[in-house]
Amino acid sequence: MRLPTLMLTILGLSIFVAAAGFAQMPPAPKSPAEPKLKTPSTPRPDLVPVKALDAGGSGGYCNLASDNDSLRVTVRNQGKASAPASVTTVVFAPGGPIAHKTPALAAGASTDFTVQIPKACFNPDCRFRITVDSDKTVAESGEGNNSVNGICVG
Repeated sequence: MRLPTLMLTILGLSIFVAAAGFAQMPPAPKSPAEPKLKTPSTPRPDLVPVKALDAGGSGGYCNLASDNDSLRVTVRNQGKASAPASVTTVVFAPGGPIAHKTPALAAGASTDFTVQIPKACFNPDCRFRITVDSDKTVAESGEGNNSVNGICVG
């Protein structure tokens, strides 16, 4: 009866040694990867607020309209594709947000509009934030350049 036990022990030891040998074998070499072809990225629009050349105040975004009661805002599409219509929001502090519909813009095109500055904003200075595509409907090439802060000195 001892012989079958010895044979089972030897068989088990053989299986263990064989399994351990497989565990130590290096992995099979991978087949060379096929080169990935770079596909050109799809051109996208990129909406940005624009500084006025003659704007006063800090940062260059205080572009007062001729009535001095309105802020002139310029939005440019600096991307390589047309942008659909969107919304630009100006938040005055104090005074709150004013949303304005921005028309569709071809690549390289810009548009100007004015928003009424709340009387309470000049206390003594008027601080504001302009955010283009504030409703996030335009898939842009750069989303991190949509907002700027401005101040008009009172």
